[in-house]
Amino acid sequence: MNWTEADVLAHEARMRGEVAPAPPKKPATQSHRRGEMNKTEALYAELLEVEKQAQIIRDWMFESVTFHLADRCSYTPDFIVIHSDGLPEAVEVKACMADGRLLAKDDSIVKFKVARKLFPWIKWTLIGRLKDGTWSVRNV
Repeated sequence: MNWTEADVLAHEARMRGEVAPAPPKKPATQSHRRGEMNKTEALYAELLEVEKQAQIIRDWMFESVTFHLADRCSYTPDFIVIHSDGLPEAVEVKACMADGRLLAKDDSIVKFKVARKLFPWIKWTLIGRLKDGTWSVRNV
């Protein structure tokens, strides 16, 4: 473990029984830019485009719908897919680690589950891309 100077000072203060001041907050990092696909999403979009050209699906949209879950809480799935029968599907795409676990923050999975419960007339799919390049539908 690498300690910063602030970590050392806080540790020493705790050892003396003092209450150390809270460390300064790190600036928030934005892991995703709205409207821009990451590599995994772009690969899934290619798959959707092939399905659209083959008329398996009618259409697809990227980050086009935002669901209001609660006060100051919303969720935007990666894709909305319109199937050939006209039914919508919300798809969340995640990369997977070597052991198959999803690379996803807990809050994104919680929001996915809440949206699925609040909007049951939409099909909800969480899909992971495995290291071998295959896609795996996940039950969460």
